[in-house]
Amino acid sequence: MRIVERTVLAVLLAATLATLLLVARNGLAPVQHPVSFGLVLWSWVLLFYSAVGLGVLLLAGLASRLPGLRSLPRWLLFGATAVFTVIALASNPRALSSAFALDGPGLFPMLVPVSAVLGALTLVAVGAPVAGGAKWIRIGVLIALVSGLLSLVPVGGSGNARGGASPSPRLQGLRFVVVGVDGADWRLMEPLMARGALPHFRALRDRGAWGPLETLRPTLSPAIWTSIVTGKLPRRHGVRDFATRRLRGVDYTLPDLRLLNRLGLPFLFARLEAAGQVFQAPITSFTRRVPAFWNITSSLGSPVSVINWWGTWPAEPVVGHIVSERAYYHKLRHRNEPVHPAGLTHPDDLYPQIAPLIALPDEVTLAEAREFMDVTAAEFEPMRTIKHPSPLLGIANEFTYFHSMFVTNERLAPDLIERSRRLYGESADLLVLIRLVDQTCHTALIYSELVDDHRNASRDDLRKYAGVVSGAYRAVDGALGRIQEASRADNVIVVSDHGFQLEGPRAFSHNEGPPGIFMAAGPAFRPGRVEGLSVLDVLPLLLYLKDFPQADDFDGHLPAQALDAGLLASKPPRRIASYGTRAGTIPHIAGSSAVDAEMLERLRALGYLK
Repeated sequence: MRIVERTVLAVLLAATLATLLLVARNGLAPVQHPVSFGLVLWSWVLLFYSAVGLGVLLLAGLASRLPGLRSLPRWLLFGATAVFTVIALASNPRALSSAFALDGPGLFPMLVPVSAVLGALTLVAVGAPVAGGAKWIRIGVLIALVSGLLSLVPVGGSGNARGGASPSPRLQGLRFVVVGVDGADWRLMEPLMARGALPHFRALRDRGAWGPLETLRPTLSPAIWTSIVTGKLPRRHGVRDFATRRLRGVDYTLPDLRLLNRLGLPFLFARLEAAGQVFQAPITSFTRRVPAFWNITSSLGSPVSVINWWGTWPAEPVVGHIVSERAYYHKLRHRNEPVHPAGLTHPDDLYPQIAPLIALPDEVTLAEAREFMDVTAAEFEPMRTIKHPSPLLGIANEFTYFHSMFVTNERLAPDLIERSRRLYGESADLLVLIRLVDQTCHTALIYSELVDDHRNASRDDLRKYAGVVSGAYRAVDGALGRIQEASRADNVIVVSDHGFQLEGPRAFSHNEGPPGIFMAAGPAFRPGRVEGLSVLDVLPLLLYLKDFPQADDFDGHLPAQALDAGLLASKPPRRIASYGTRAGTIPHIAGSSAVDAEMLERLRALGYLK
């Protein structure tokens, strides 16, 4: 075998061995689509090692021209392959041991250790400065490479929500509406209720179960709202923040990799980040590793409508409808484009039908703004015509965003209610997330009439923005009333992910995790104040209302203290071991970098991202 062929084969084997050890060390089972982390990482490691191999080859070629050193290239290649193999195996014992204890789909657990061992042996053989045996070396290399790459090829995951074909759609259990009010806090709501400003919230509290809803820390909304619909802690469902690290070409979140020792991978990953191949992007539905409420109910044939929930893009196939949180941002950045990408809604053809309902920031009127703030036409005009995205922060620069997003979701709720009623005879269960309260509290709570300490806020800002947060609560109260009227659901549930700190050095934030709110009214609930509720208990409650089993692996529990005693006696909770994990076979859907940038900019404006 010629030295060039040996070098090429050595580079291929070294890249494959390093990738297999990296995959094993991090448990990167190949369930991503259209390509796996392993395949993308292999391509970059191969490119990196090819540059190193070319350098070795050039050095050997130069050395071979010197008198008496004609055999140096072979010995140099042998030394490089032997040293690499020893370092790869001896310096990474945990990766090596992990390769023999893998769990995953298909032949992945078997092929990884076999390919790693065979790759290490053939790598040394390729570099050995001996004549003969070329045929067998090539066969060994071929087997090592093919088996190694096959182990990284994506295959189907373990299935979600019990798997199998969904039964025919049919309304089951008790119908309900869930209104998520991001950031709602009893301490801000109670004075507004006392003055009659929130009639629908007050009526719901007076006739239903209510109390504080303990939250999770850190209080990051996507993580908590995902826990609400999965019954799992963030470390288990996978959504930990507003944005995730991604590896270009793979839809799933790139985990915090434990890199291999002494193989140059930290240098490689630093270069990939600098080149934008490892990048930050908003969370997606791919980030979630376990089934959500809509996956479970759809697998059991129960229709559902979902609006604006965190991490619902790309919209998953369900029995019913999903309008993802990305639908608003897509219209914002691509308002005049006739073609839209897949995944904004489910079904996909729902998006062009609901697109006219999506409000935009520059459509907000002075009359609408004056429901929240005391501004003149001259003061409002710069807010209405501000160029988005704006480098400026604060309520004056963000209000039209907040209001247009709220109006969008307020319009979508009755639209989806009516669509499901036409399909199923009665409206499907509805989950809608409204973010207006949280957004205005982040930018205007310091000015609010509801707090005593305004810090160093100017008198002019206090005049203009004292009513913003109160106006947000009033607007959401009105939306709640309209949703109740449209749905005619027997049971209505309102939850929030956290409250806001009102005193101390961290006032006007929710860093310390004040509890949120819980309200539930209807024949399923026991009226009165209830204690001991958690955001993790919401999914068990929803499944119980649908007469679906409780899973043993939930981190929350059924909040029996909030339920009607007669209902509990007539319908004891049923149990199941688990609803499984998310399937890894959702098709790849291309997003928009402009939409990603817009969403990240809005998160930075609220202080969630740096």
